[in-house]
Amino acid sequence: MKHSAAIIFGLVCLQGIICLHGIAFGAGPSSVSTEFPEIVYLEEMKPFPTEFKGCSGNGSAPIAIEISDSFQKEWVEMVVSVSVQVQSESIRGISRWARPQMASFTLPEHWLEKLSMEPIAHASDQRKVLFSQTVSNGLPLPSHSPLVFRRVLAAAEFDTRERRIRKVFITIRGWREE
Repeated sequence: MKHSAAIIFGLVCLQGIICLHGIAFGAGPSSVSTEFPEIVYLEEMKPFPTEFKGCSGNGSAPIAIEISDSFQKEWVEMVVSVSVQVQSESIRGISRWARPQMASFTLPEHWLEKLSMEPIAHASDQRKVLFSQTVSNGLPLPSHSPLVFRRVLAAAEFDTRERRIRKVFITIRGWREE
């Protein structure tokens, strides 16, 4: 076809790049990674991988602005695709507490796009940076107690050499106020 754009079976082809849910495949120059990151579900309050040891989700990690900019560009280009794959059932599945309160929980539309992503930790060799939200800035969840606050967090492992997101972690964190 010689048209500049065509829609075939829900795929959009534009200048030799086929896009499905924001992921680029095929020929042609693109700044989007052709590999989709692995999505890892961490059970509620379980720690992030050991390479990010000591990461509570409440801190920040100083990194070069170019690294942060590269991450943000990659994240914006794939956040919708990640969001589509994360289902309400998956969040209920990693919940360890408040199961009865979570029974009717559904993720709001565009929830992941609304979460800010800031560097919170990095591996000791600086090759990987973990981007996420602070616990208080995650997506609120139902709780089993008026003193307990629970949030869904998304975190992304960014490879600083390859300038791409390798994994996306979905977890639940919370705190208790007295």
